Amino acid sequence: FFGSGIPIDQERASLMSSALGNLPALDVPPAELLLAVVVGYIVLIGPISYIVLRRMDRRELAWITAPALVVLFTACSYGIGNSLKGTEIIVNQISLVRVASGSNTAAAEAYAGVFSPERDSYDLTVEADALVAPLNASGMEGMPLAQSDYLADQGNPAHLRGLEVGVFGFQALRADAVVDHAASLEVDWHIAAGDLAGTVTNLGTETVEDVAIVAIGAGEMVGDLGPGESEEFTLGGANFNGSSPSEQIYGFGGFDSSNAEMREVNLRRQVIDSLVGYAGVPGRALGFGAATDRGPFVVGWRTGEGPMTIEIDGRTVQRHEHVIEILSGRPVVDQGPVTVGTGQMSVQVVSTDGDASVSEQAFVSLGSGEVVFSVSVPLEVADVQPEEVTVLIGSDPSMLLSDPGAFPGFFPPGYTASVRDTTSGEWIELGDLGQTTRFEMDDIGAVWDPTGRIEVKVSSNEVNEQFGQVGVWVSAQVSGVIER
Repeated sequence: FFGSGIPIDQERASLMSSALGNLPALDVPPAELLLAVVVGYIVLIGPISYIVLRRMDRRELAWITAPALVVLFTACSYGIGNSLKGTEIIVNQISLVRVASGSNTAAAEAYAGVFSPERDSYDLTVEADALVAPLNASGMEGMPLAQSDYLADQGNPAHLRGLEVGVFGFQALRADAVVDHAASLEVDWHIAAGDLAGTVTNLGTETVEDVAIVAIGAGEMVGDLGPGESEEFTLGGANFNGSSPSEQIYGFGGFDSSNAEMREVNLRRQVIDSLVGYAGVPGRALGFGAATDRGPFVVGWRTGEGPMTIEIDGRTVQRHEHVIEILSGRPVVDQGPVTVGTGQMSVQVVSTDGDASVSEQAFVSLGSGEVVFSVSVPLEVADVQPEEVTVLIGSDPSMLLSDPGAFPGFFPPGYTASVRDTTSGEWIELGDLGQTTRFEMDDIGAVWDPTGRIEVKVSSNEVNEQFGQVGVWVSAQVSGVIER
C-alpha cells in the first residue's frame, strides 16, 4: 500500500511498458481456443488415428500418420496465431509532453512499443535531437529485464539500430528531447481551505480530452475541454482508502480488454499512475505540499501525432498514437491566515542510528535506535509567521491524516520524541509516545527554522524484543499568517 520499494524510474518504466503493451495483438489467446486445440490434437493423434488405422488393418502406418498430424497441427496452430496476432508491424506510441503555461518549448518523452509478427531486427529514427534507448522495464522482483544488443546514435535525427524483436514479440523504447511546442492548457490555481483549487483553460484549437488534476494519492476528472473552454476544479488532499489517482479519475472497474474504449481508458490509467505513483505515498511529498516531480499536474489527452515521432526505417507499419500534455506549476497561496495540515507537509529522514530501516523516503521501522525527521511547510508558504505548531507522530501516515493525534497507545514503552532547539542545537524532550502522540509547541521561536522547518527525533531505548520494529511517521500542523 505504501510502495513496493522499486526505484521510481524503474516503476515508471514498468508502468509505461505495460501501457505500450495494451494491444490486441499482445493478448493471450482465449483459454477455450487453447483447450479446443489441445483436446483436438490428443483425440485425433490418439484414439481416432488408432481406430481408423485398425479398421484399415494398417496400424503400421502410424509411423507416418503421427508425424503428419504433428506437422498439420503445428501449421494449424501457427495459422490460428497468425490470424489472431496479424501480419503487420505495429508501433504503439505514447508521447508525454511536459509544458509550462505560456512557453513555446516542452520536454517530450516519446515511448514506443514495437510488435513484430516475425523475428527481425529493426532500425528506428527520431526526427529530433533526442536520447533514445530501449525501455529499461523491470520484472516482478524489481530487477531490470534483459535487453538485446543495439546501437544508439545521438544527433538530429537520432537513431537506434539493431533492435531485435522475436516472433510475435514486443520491444519497448524511449526517446527524450526538448522540442518546440506551445501549451494547449493553462491553469490558474491556488490553495483554498487546505484544498487545491483553480481554473483550467484550453488555449488551443483542438479539443483536449479527459482533462484531469492529479497529484500523489489524489485525482479529479475535469472532462473534455473544447477550444477556449474553461472549467473550475477542486482537488482534496491524498486519500487513504486504497484507490489510486487514476481510479479516482476514471472510477474502478472497466478492465474489459476486448473493448477498444476500455483499452484506451486502461492505457490512460497506467500513464497517470506512472506520473504520480499508484497510491498515496506520504514522505515522497504528499498532495501539493512539497517540491516533487510527482505533481500536482494538469493533464489532458489529444489524438494525432506527438511533437516527436519514432519511425521504423523502410517499413510500413500500423501506428497507434496517444499524446498527453502535462502542465505543472506551483499553486499560489494568498496572504492572510493559513493552515498547513499533516498531508501538506514535506517530510524527510535526516538520519538514522541503531535498529532502523527506511522503506520509503520518510516511513521508518524503528527498533532500538533513533531517527531524525525534517518536517517543512510547502515552498508556497515558507514565509508564514507561525502562531501554532503541533508535532504529530504515528505508526503510519493514514493515522495522522484521518484523525491527527487520536491514536495514542500504538507505541510500546521506551519510545520518546524530542524537537531540536534551532538556537542551541540541543534536543528538547517532548514526551513518551506511549502516552500521547500529539505535542503542542510552547516556544515556537526556539524550534521553528526561518525557512519553515522543524526537526523531530524519535528515540527508543530498552525496547522489548517481542515487539520488534515499530512503524514511525512524523508530520506537523502549522497555523499562522502570511504577510506580503
